Amino acid sequence: QQQQQQSMQHMPSQLSARCDPVSAFAQELGILPEEEQFLGWIAELGLRSSLPPQWESCNDLSTGCTYYVDHDRQTSTWDHPLLPFLMRIVDIGRDYMRSPQPSFFEEAKRRLWQEQRDELEVWHGPFDSTSGQQYFVNSGNGTTSSRDPRDDAQFVYELQSGFLYNLEQVLASAEEEPPLTPGGHWRDGPVWQTNSGAEILTLGDGEALAATPRTRGRLAALQQTATNIDHTSTLRVMKQTADRLRVVCLEEEEAQRIKLRRLVAARKRRGRRQRDLSPPPLHAVALKAAQPIEGSGGALRRPAPATLALDADEDGA
Repeated sequence: QQQQQQSMQHMPSQLSARCDPVSAFAQELGILPEEEQFLGWIAELGLRSSLPPQWESCNDLSTGCTYYVDHDRQTSTWDHPLLPFLMRIVDIGRDYMRSPQPSFFEEAKRRLWQEQRDELEVWHGPFDSTSGQQYFVNSGNGTTSSRDPRDDAQFVYELQSGFLYNLEQVLASAEEEPPLTPGGHWRDGPVWQTNSGAEILTLGDGEALAATPRTRGRLAALQQTATNIDHTSTLRVMKQTADRLRVVCLEEEEAQRIKLRRLVAARKRRGRRQRDLSPPPLHAVALKAAQPIEGSGGALRRPAPATLALDADEDGA
């Protein structure tokens, strides 16, 4: 408790204010405003994700902010436990946007697995305590845990793999250009209208030409001719045009359907390839045994399970 009170005194000023938790978490992840379109979802989904087993979220009544308690180390912090793992996803997204490669995400997933594999190098065990319970020792920071560290490593790897999959879908869809709508390229310049509200298609630099007496005469002649048009033939032409347009739309729809089937088939092939290339589960990684004592002729040093309890007693004293 004394350790928790000491750590709670160092509350960041930006979290003491009652603000949008998603925006605050995005700032902690280092997501810039111009990156929110492609990376902002990581902050929102990260706050909804499950915490590691030893962590618990609590609400501070004085500020209304959320803090997190690590039951293994008996400490608390204002930083989200998933912060360092999600920052890796943000960095991977930035790297892809700078230099997209076909096999980028497959290599990134292998690197994430190797990072968790390297973290297990400092863990030893399992050992049996005097009470008959198993425990594991971290030789890097001198802590012990009753939980298998391989479970924690597998939890982090699966979490990052899920975010990495979503990141690939978001950035891949952003690269696809939106289809051009019929006549959409006509709207680049200003639209001119007649007194009756009809729009005039302009050429060149987009400026409408002034009507001269000669052009006014021709327009009047065209108007007189239009009144004498056989509307039956006009409707027939319009119907033929509509039929051709319907055929074009059906062909375009079929082309989109074929493209979609190809994308689905490609995604299935990529999924099968990723499963074939996926590294083994971290549960299968063998931890190191006890370390040999220097100058003892090969004798093994077995860490004591009461490391944390002794440290806590010394702090309380």
